[in-house]
Amino acid sequence: MNERQLISAIGGIARLSGSLDEAVGLIENLLTREVGSATLQLRPAGDSSQLFAGPAVMRFLESKEFPFRGMYTAPIVQGGQSRATLVAYFGAWGAPGELLRRATSATAEHLAMLLARVGRAPVAA
Repeated sequence: MNERQLISAIGGIARLSGSLDEAVGLIENLLTREVGSATLQLRPAGDSSQLFAGPAVMRFLESKEFPFRGMYTAPIVQGGQSRATLVAYFGAWGAPGELLRRATSATAEHLAMLLARVGRAPVAA
């Protein structure tokens, strides 16, 4: 799947999902199939805890399973206000260029539209 198809699929998942949790899980599965490994977390706006906290995140970042391991963040903005932050952890077999950054940004934008539709504030995943 090329980048345009991937971002379109992310948008489709968000449009068809009935909740943020459902959309995050389905998008995470899609990204895992396409990239190698993906973990998505929603963090409430103003959450100042460390992004690298937690044993699962540390194990992933320290693992040798994937040559590329990275973390990307994007705000989930609704009505001009940041409602949450999407944190995406990826493992890939090759250098992904800008794909993962753009996929993270697109996911956050589509989740913001879903949030406007379902009207529930995100909670930490």
